[in-house]
Amino acid sequence: PRAAGASEGAGARPQGRNSSVAGTVLIACLGTGRYAPTQYAWGNRTLTARFAFGASARLLRLQGAPALILTTRGARLEEESFAACMADLRAAGMEPESIAIPDGLSEEEVQQVLGELAKRVGTGDRIVMDITHGLRHLPLLATAALAYLAALRRTRLRAVVYGARDLSDPDRPERYEGRQVVLGPRAGDFYLVHEGLTEGEMVVSQGNIYLDSAVQILAK
Repeated sequence: PRAAGASEGAGARPQGRNSSVAGTVLIACLGTGRYAPTQYAWGNRTLTARFAFGASARLLRLQGAPALILTTRGARLEEESFAACMADLRAAGMEPESIAIPDGLSEEEVQQVLGELAKRVGTGDRIVMDITHGLRHLPLLATAALAYLAALRRTRLRAVVYGARDLSDPDRPERYEGRQVVLGPRAGDFYLVHEGLTEGEMVVSQGNIYLDSAVQILAK
């Protein structure tokens, strides 16, 4: 990890990164749950993967980039899934690192997590955020991280990826489609979605964002 703090040189990009993904960082969430092999799609490309962010790494061709996985205590206790997650990212050519986060977040704990991310993200990096496996407060924490890193490190958002379940064919096996979601301004407790989702579309239930409880946790 890079040195922490705002001293000169903090947030510099690591050396030796693949030129095709230079300055790109994948940030994803991992909670508890059943992670079974699932078919994911991005545009006209599909593949089967156990973890959504493993699919994102391959479909977005992020080989060589670091992957920062926000991991709850419950997820770390599920040793088989946690080990498989790290192994899958390494197999995809990523440089994975788990960042431990508490199951419930106070304002101070949120600041600690954001500080850990800031140690590992370079100035001007492009962020790919995969929130498919995030529950409860995790996607809101990811949103806070995007705003924080943009202000502190002048990062740019390349994509927010969410595995939306395709229910157009009830006889088709489970299939999730990765979406690049373009967010607009905040409207009360919500954000406008300019692109990536349309009204009435179904989304995966394991990734529900409970905004009311999350906003209370973060005291926003």
